[in-house]
Amino acid sequence: DESSPKADDVLLNYDNMFVITGAEMVNLRADASTDSRVLAKIPEFGGGEVLEDAGNGWLRVSSGGYIGFVSSEFAKTGEEAQKLAVDHAYPMIHVDSDSLNMRSGPGTDADVLETVLYDTLWEYLGEENGFWHVRYTSYMDGYLSQEFSSYGMYLKEASVQYTSN
Repeated sequence: DESSPKADDVLLNYDNMFVITGAEMVNLRADASTDSRVLAKIPEFGGGEVLEDAGNGWLRVSSGGYIGFVSSEFAKTGEEAQKLAVDHAYPMIHVDSDSLNMRSGPGTDADVLETVLYDTLWEYLGEENGFWHVRYTSYMDGYLSQEFSSYGMYLKEASVQYTSN
């Protein structure tokens, strides 16, 4: 099917990507310091966009709607990141509007679980009635309007949902 995204389409969604390796989960921090507050976590083979090399072993990045810092010890960039990204790309739904209601079912009459923000990514499970069926949390599914979101190949990105179980 020509319209289905291919794994290497992930490369179209990032200008200067990074991919996490060597740790099951890496902290995305508010500042370039291990003492800094943790904003979210990024899973192994997840990633996002490098905004700048902050020096002293830190990268300033954008991931999952967050801007923060990751240790460059765990973040691959350049061609190495691109190879990893193609191997670990996921079909995801990207939120294209400033805010969008995550619903309990595929319709505008379904309960709103939460309002989700622009540029966040959700694991694709299917589609139904003009809505994307997505993984909302590890234990809950949700639905996003196709009118305000799009399907593509992405890396898993930072989330507060990831915990170190």
